[in-house]
Amino acid sequence: MTPGDVPYKNTGNLYIDRVKPILQTRCYRCHAGLNRESGLRVDSRAYMLKGGKHGTALVPGDPEKSLMIKLVRHEGPKDDPMPMPNRRGKLPEQEIRDLERSLGAPEAPDHARRTQNPLDAPIHASLSYPFCSQ
Repeated sequence: MTPGDVPYKNTGNLYIDRVKPILQTRCYRCHAGLNRESGLRVDSRAYMLKGGKHGTALVPGDPEKSLMIKLVRHEGPKDDPMPMPNRRGKLPEQEIRDLERSLGAPEAPDHARRTQNPLDAPIHASLSYPFCSQ
């Protein structure tokens, strides 16, 4: 996998610019909408916190304890390592760092969740996400 595979944006918002495109490109095929391998969806923060068959995917404020972060680092449990993305190799290190910074962040105040793009507003509202600036 190469960073060139992901269509990054440049709005100044870490989640919109880097994390959402990573999730869309690398994870949605198996973990979004009707595709819910292991019962996990990653198309909203609520779904990631709810988790799937293996429990919650995120531990807000502690990326080291977040199963999703462990799996993209290829550091899953010894009995069932579940490296993600499955069968496509490890993510580039910068993408892993971006996921750690945004998905592992503690919950942000309401004003930090707002977006300038009205088309993204329903997505942001459902995510209740810590949108970090770069």
